[in-house]
Amino acid sequence: MANFCSMLGIVCATLVVLAPFQAAQIFYAYAEYDNVSSLLPGMSSNAIASLYINIVCLPLSWCVFFASVMQLLPQKDLKCSKLTFGIAIELISIAFVIANVANFAVFAIYAYPGLNSSLLSYFNNYSSDSTTKAAWDRAHSKLQCCAVNGPEDLTATGLTSTVCSGLGCQKAIEINFIMLFLYSLIGQIMAIITGLHGLFPFSKYLSRVSGKLGEWVSNVI
Repeated sequence: MANFCSMLGIVCATLVVLAPFQAAQIFYAYAEYDNVSSLLPGMSSNAIASLYINIVCLPLSWCVFFASVMQLLPQKDLKCSKLTFGIAIELISIAFVIANVANFAVFAIYAYPGLNSSLLSYFNNYSSDSTTKAAWDRAHSKLQCCAVNGPEDLTATGLTSTVCSGLGCQKAIEINFIMLFLYSLIGQIMAIITGLHGLFPFSKYLSRVSGKLGEWVSNVI
């Protein structure tokens, strides 16, 4: 129990010290959500669910990584088993990786095929509904995109090309989703690597390698 309390205290202290970095992940996830939020009415429930999971997964993944940083502390300072904590970090990180990849697969298989048609259906009301127009104009500004597939969609609704320009908003949404996925995955992989520090004392081997490399460089010079 004492070891658990000590470990929990150090985890909390680590997260407090790294709070600004964690806050940055939360801000980034919210900003990405805010960019596409106005187009949610034009997306299927599968696409919306995948987007929400992506947004929640990002800061949580980096939170696990920041907590895993305590694995780099010396054993005497940690006052708890690095092996136990390392196993916990590995299991949580691997679970996040599986969830992240599964969510990406669900989006690709179930949400992506119908995304174009649902967004087009929503965009068709652009010139007739002020609420829809405001939602799309916000997306045009936030995502720097135009209509669903690009300016060519404007002529289909009798609009001029001055409404917006650039790539289609569907492509911008896809890029947004992929960036969230990859950023989460980076945090998860870094947590796995850091967690391995508690399972395998590879740091001493790295020290030996760096020492040998230093000797070799000295001899060459």
